[in-house]
Amino acid sequence: MVKRRSHLETKYDILRARESEGEVVRPTHVMYKANISWAEMKKFLKELEDQSLIKSIENQHDQKKIALTSKGIECVGVIQNAKSMLGENGEK
Repeated sequence: MVKRRSHLETKYDILRARESEGEVVRPTHVMYKANISWAEMKKFLKELEDQSLIKSIENQHDQKKIALTSKGIECVGVIQNAKSMLGENGEK
């Protein structure tokens, strides 16, 4: 039986995948690292942006990219600390 991720775990995976990529990345790169479908990715990106954890940036070629906000970076740190305190290493 396959264990499904919670909504929170999926958001964390997106933020963590984004964090590991560098400053600003394309959503499809994060989608592959977080292992979710494009439809799910669009839904989660909207939620994360509404929560001010990420921001969308369009470059001169009208390509959409995303970046973590300071609140998003702090959120990743808090979750990593909580996982560490609970005895989880935070890696899959």
